[in-house]
Amino acid sequence: MLVEYKDFIWNIVLDVLAKEKASERVLKHLCEIEEAYDFAVDNRLESYILLHQVNTLCFNKKISSSLLYRYAETVKNNVKIKRDIEYINSIFKDKLLNYVFVKGAFFITYIYDIGIRETKDIDLVIEAQDLDKVSYLLKSRNFVQRINTRDGYRDANRLEIQFALMNNREVIPFCKAYSDELIWLDINLYDDCKMEKNAVQLHTFSITENIIYHCLELYKELKSYLYVATEKNIGLYKFCDLYLLINKYLVVIEVKKIYDICFNKGVVKEVYFIFYLMSRLFIKNVRFLNWIYKYIELCNWINDDYFLYVFDYKKSKKYKCSIDMYEWIFEKNKTKYLYEIENEKV
Repeated sequence: MLVEYKDFIWNIVLDVLAKEKASERVLKHLCEIEEAYDFAVDNRLESYILLHQVNTLCFNKKISSSLLYRYAETVKNNVKIKRDIEYINSIFKDKLLNYVFVKGAFFITYIYDIGIRETKDIDLVIEAQDLDKVSYLLKSRNFVQRINTRDGYRDANRLEIQFALMNNREVIPFCKAYSDELIWLDINLYDDCKMEKNAVQLHTFSITENIIYHCLELYKELKSYLYVATEKNIGLYKFCDLYLLINKYLVVIEVKKIYDICFNKGVVKEVYFIFYLMSRLFIKNVRFLNWIYKYIELCNWINDDYFLYVFDYKKSKKYKCSIDMYEWIFEKNKTKYLYEIENEKV
């Protein structure tokens, strides 16, 4: 059975790659076309982003059926999420708020064809000063803040809401039953979330700001000891998101402009770290690599040893990775390769 590229579900394959480091046994199981297999082994994650260069992929019947089922489910998911975005937008528009949609909501709208990128919730960025107003607007429309416990989801109490905000600068997600389904809204706080003036389809950042924002989100996951200790997969589809975003707007994005914005925000190192990893993940696209290398060249003042550190901000502890960070992101038990730096506080 042949599965066209448009039916190829990114998340399934990327999850497999994250768990198995693109091992030969997994790739042989997925791909039966020799050139696709060789391409995948040589290029790890990047192969799946560029496999449209092979006209069709041949899978065994069980995997083909699973992929086609997931594709149909992802189409339903995308339709629902786009409807939810319209509903959320109707709540906030004309309320003198700076808010932007990011992550899955942005990528489903601007980057991916329907049915390719799944997302479970809607991520919205607001400025901290607007949180009370946003909370009021949502709760007046029967949204509640819910937390996930061992016994399932339940409504968060005031103490839990305040603790998350004061200690982690996190907002507990909002949830609402709507049209016989649930809307999950994840609120993220950001210092400056002014919308792009030409964003007609969706309230969102400019392309440049989107690249920086998603780099910083990915950086936080990779550098936060608390997140790393959960042993969750980093989510290589997030690198895929960034790659496709940059590649789509490669001609119009000025590298120096991104660097200057990062310099003013004090996040040059953070974006450099993510770009460095991407330069090793996506090695076939020469135009993309040349673009990435322009930024890296501007960062020749950065000591690469910086890459090796992971931070536990709650306990003010600093850890160093004992293996190459590129190899480390593929490991499930990442804490195994971290050792604490004594007498050094974050």
